Amino acid sequence: LAACSQVRSEFALATFPYPVDTFYSNMRVAAAVGAASALRMEKHDGGSPVSALQGEFSALQNEIKRSGRITPGVYATVVKLRDMVTRLIEPTIQESHAADQLLVLTVFREIIECDASYQKYVVGQKKSAQAALGTLKTSWETCGGSVDQLKAKYEACLDERDALVRHNNTVCCQEYAACSTDGYGDCETVKLEAGFAGCDYKAMTGHECFNHAKQLVAPLQGYFHRQDAKYEALRFECEKFSAAATAKIAECAYLQEAVNAKVEETNQISEEFNNAAAATESFAQKSCTSYRACREKTIAEYHQTVGPCQPTGAYGEGGDCVKNREVDRQNEWDSTKQISCMLRHYCEGGSFKEELLKECKGSIDTYHLAVTYPQVPEEIPCELPDCGRCPGCDECVDRPYYQYETPCYATPMNEQPTCVEEPECPEWCSEPDRQQQIGAPPPTTTTQAPTEEQAARDLPSWLGGGPKCPGSDALVHAGCKVTVTASATCHQVSEEIQARVSGQYSLWHDPHNNGTYTLDSVEASTLNLHRTTANGQYTDKQLFTLVPEGSTCQIQGCSQSQVFSVVDMSTNYCDLRMLYCGSAEGCKPVKHDFAISEDSVLPTLGAGKDASQCLRV
Repeated sequence: LAACSQVRSEFALATFPYPVDTFYSNMRVAAAVGAASALRMEKHDGGSPVSALQGEFSALQNEIKRSGRITPGVYATVVKLRDMVTRLIEPTIQESHAADQLLVLTVFREIIECDASYQKYVVGQKKSAQAALGTLKTSWETCGGSVDQLKAKYEACLDERDALVRHNNTVCCQEYAACSTDGYGDCETVKLEAGFAGCDYKAMTGHECFNHAKQLVAPLQGYFHRQDAKYEALRFECEKFSAAATAKIAECAYLQEAVNAKVEETNQISEEFNNAAAATESFAQKSCTSYRACREKTIAEYHQTVGPCQPTGAYGEGGDCVKNREVDRQNEWDSTKQISCMLRHYCEGGSFKEELLKECKGSIDTYHLAVTYPQVPEEIPCELPDCGRCPGCDECVDRPYYQYETPCYATPMNEQPTCVEEPECPEWCSEPDRQQQIGAPPPTTTTQAPTEEQAARDLPSWLGGGPKCPGSDALVHAGCKVTVTASATCHQVSEEIQARVSGQYSLWHDPHNNGTYTLDSVEASTLNLHRTTANGQYTDKQLFTLVPEGSTCQIQGCSQSQVFSVVDMSTNYCDLRMLYCGSAEGCKPVKHDFAISEDSVLPTLGAGKDASQCLRV
């Protein structure tokens, strides 16, 4: 009875399927099993109570048959049997049922505990780990995107640097070619075809001879001045490109350090993510394996406890599992209740009444002795995460380039550089009409004194000569100067340029990739404009100076890029040409259509002057 009391207490406290600690769950299972075993031992100790009842009842029946009536001894036996049923047998059967019900629920709860523990991992630790991985991956993607942007910027910097270095080497080599004989006196000597300066003292006075000699060398005055200006222009360009190249080299080196620092940061995040991903996947696999092993063990114990199992064959020994014991209890309850019915009628009437006995037996049921067997829930699917991996980034590596100070020059970029103490100017940058000899005084050349037209053609307009320019904030920039003769008055030329700009986009549009011109100012003979590319990213400035020449007009134009640029694909040339070209050049005039003659087109080094590039829309 003490065991029954313990079972009742345990059953009252059990609130299925509340998860409990495994240690206390095991204790509960042990308690339930112990209580059920104690009841079975009590029940079978000294024989089955139902068997004893049946034996007593058989003896009572025999006594009644012999005497034919209810004697005081028979009545005492009946009272004893009824007390045995109500005090011992029925409570024992009910307590045994409660103990087995608790045992079933307790063992079943071990299965639920496996599910609850794994579900706690899925919604807790696993979810948190995946969220942390998501944050790391976002950081990696952001960092990787920055690396890509920096690498692209670095590659663009290298392209600009290589172009600058190439132009720097070319310009400086041309400067060296113009005057490469330091220490031997003249850079250039000129032989005059008019002959030597002399004096016929018999026919001429000294003053007359000197005037004659002055006439012979008079053309050299302008020539040497222009040649000096040309050399100064080359020297200036060499210094400018050298400074720009050095600055660009430093900028690229800084970018290389920046991108490699970002690469290192990205790789650290990548390594952290990959380690966390591997740990998450490994722990998920272990958790799943442990969960399945837990279910397999607890489900096996549940089925073993519940049964059915193999019966032993003896009365009351239906088998050591709950389902078999449930059948035994129901049979015992039915037999006990039938005897109880007969005992009640013995006591009341002193004889058997078949109708009342049949009605009493018909009211016997065992529903309250039915054990509830919870259905084993479906296994929670083990979804093993595939976290993926974040690859690392390679560092940026500089590519070779060659830059040398005077008098050492680079050979073309696809060849190895050559540097000697007194180098010859490479063939690709030397002037064909000059012959320099290293190591010996230069011979007198046979260069003829140029005409004024030739001198003007050779004059380096980009150093203060030729058309005026609007200016640029970029130290190195592409540009172009033009000198054009228009068969129209300067007033008509000015009107046409303004009409094209103001006619955008209904009467006229820029045929060169559909840029947009803006007229900044107009004075008596000058027009200041700027042109923005169709994508709005780049701006060039233009300055036109109109000089009347009788019935014609000389157009002096200059266009300059406002950002770093060397190669411009003829853009600055087209910026100018599209505002004065006529129908003969494939353009569409708005107000005045006049013929033109481009007398000179002088792009900067690397810029173009291809008219076919201008009509691109």
